[in-house]
Amino acid sequence: MPHRRNRNVSIAKRRQRVADLYIQGWTQMAIAAELGIAQATVSMDLKRVQQAWRESSIRDFDLAREVELQKLIRIEREAWAAWERSQKPAQEARVKEGNATKTVKTRSGDARFLEIVLRCIVGRRELLALDLMENAAHGMARLNTMDVRTMREELLHQDEFLDYCRTNAIDVESHPINEDGLPKFGLNGQDSE
Repeated sequence: MPHRRNRNVSIAKRRQRVADLYIQGWTQMAIAAELGIAQATVSMDLKRVQQAWRESSIRDFDLAREVELQKLIRIEREAWAAWERSQKPAQEARVKEGNATKTVKTRSGDARFLEIVLRCIVGRRELLALDLMENAAHGMARLNTMDVRTMREELLHQDEFLDYCRTNAIDVESHPINEDGLPKFGLNGQDSE
């Protein structure tokens, strides 16, 4: 049992050293030469390290999101409680030499607490990316109802899209564009004319 634990500790230390050198920009061959191990071992160590990094970042992100979400929930709960208190009648007692008078004022509530609640709701929606998912679903529904020809025609009438195509997608000088706004290509990239 102690031998296995020592071996695991040794592997963990080696992987940490491999990760440190990798982060500094060393190649796998250089790391292998520095540590006196095979390049295949460095490659395997890097795969394990990178997998641990991914799992840790996902776990850390989820934990950080949950902590922020709990903070928002707490603030929202306190704001709702303060809103409720701000609606209760204000009571005032006055005592004049043996005579006590009590006055009660009705209050409509302090709207600043509702603003805090609203900001909490907006923050929670952003944190959970609810609006992004809603917008993406709306976009997908629009794509499903739009046929490809209509989409193509819409794109071909957008100057930004055409400019992008001309500068990034094709070389306009060597591949002219036909009436439809598409490049004239023949077989094997040759012009069709």
